[in-house]
Amino acid sequence: MNWDAIGAIGELIGATAVVLSLLYLAIQLRQSTRFARLDYHTKTISAMAPSYHWRAANPVNARIFREGLRDFRTLNSDERVMLDSVLTTTVLSFKDILEAHKNNLLDGDNFRAWEGYVGALLTMPGGALWWQQIKVGFTDEVQSAVDSAVERSAPYDQLMSIIFETEAQKTIPETS
Repeated sequence: MNWDAIGAIGELIGATAVVLSLLYLAIQLRQSTRFARLDYHTKTISAMAPSYHWRAANPVNARIFREGLRDFRTLNSDERVMLDSVLTTTVLSFKDILEAHKNNLLDGDNFRAWEGYVGALLTMPGGALWWQQIKVGFTDEVQSAVDSAVERSAPYDQLMSIIFETEAQKTIPETS
C-alpha cells in the first residue's frame, strides 16, 4: 500500500468524522431548541400565575377584576391600583411572549392563544380605558401588538359569560 492511498483513506475517515459530528450537533441543537421552547412556555405560565391566583384569592379580588373590566372608573383608588397591577403584569408578560414568538421560542398556536386572552381583557370597556391611559408607557411594538390583539378579540365577558353573569349564562343548565 502506498502513502497516497493511506492519505486518501485518512481524509475519508476525517471527512466522515466531520459529517457525523455535524449530524450530532444538529440533533443536539434541535433537542436544545425543543427544551428551550418548553421551558419558555412553562415560564410564561408561571409569570401569569400570580394574576390568576390574585383573582381566585378572595371574593373581593374577583369583584375588582369583574367590575374593573366592565368599568375601571367604578373602582376606588386602591382597587384601581390592584387591577392596574394585574393588567400591567399581563401586558408585560405579553411583551415577553411577543419576543419569544419572534425568536421562534413560542409556536403560532400558543402565541395566538395568549394574544386572544390579552385582547379579550383589553376589549372590555374598563380594560380599554385602562389600556388607552397606560399604553404610552410601552414600546411602539408592544402597543401595536396589543392594539392588533384588541381589534381581533371578542370581549372577555362574551368568552367567559358565566363569570360576568351576561345573557349567555342563561344557557348554562342549573345543577341539582
